[in-house]
Amino acid sequence: MENQAQLHDVRYSVGARWRLALILERLRDSGYVLSFELYNAANFGAAQIRERVVIIGKRRDSNSTCKVPYLTPTHDEQGRFGLPQWRTFADAVATIPTTESEQHFLPIPPQRLRFYELLKPGQYWKDLPPELWSEAMGKSST
Repeated sequence: MENQAQLHDVRYSVGARWRLALILERLRDSGYVLSFELYNAANFGAAQIRERVVIIGKRRDSNSTCKVPYLTPTHDEQGRFGLPQWRTFADAVATIPTTESEQHFLPIPPQRLRFYELLKPGQYWKDLPPELWSEAMGKSST
């Protein structure tokens, strides 16, 4: 589940209720035993730094008594613990054909390109100067 609008953050609530708590309550009321955690997709091979709330549940009436373990990362930002380093956009597109006849893309609009040119490999919008966040990301920056 995308951590959109700070789903995992108690400071953001629906009325007096924390959004994630509301979702968990509904799932539990439907008969599920749950565990949840906030994961960074980059730690699992995605070529972007993106947090995701992962909710794992099993039916309360199932025969399984084992607790669902935490997910084990497959990548590390610095390549520690014998894991490969986080993937970059360049890694993700490295196998895309380079001949023009095989490429299908839309050009990046100049107003977006200026933000991309400020970033180094592996960086994302939060690495832009804070005064540009709102302009670069619009409503997604809040």
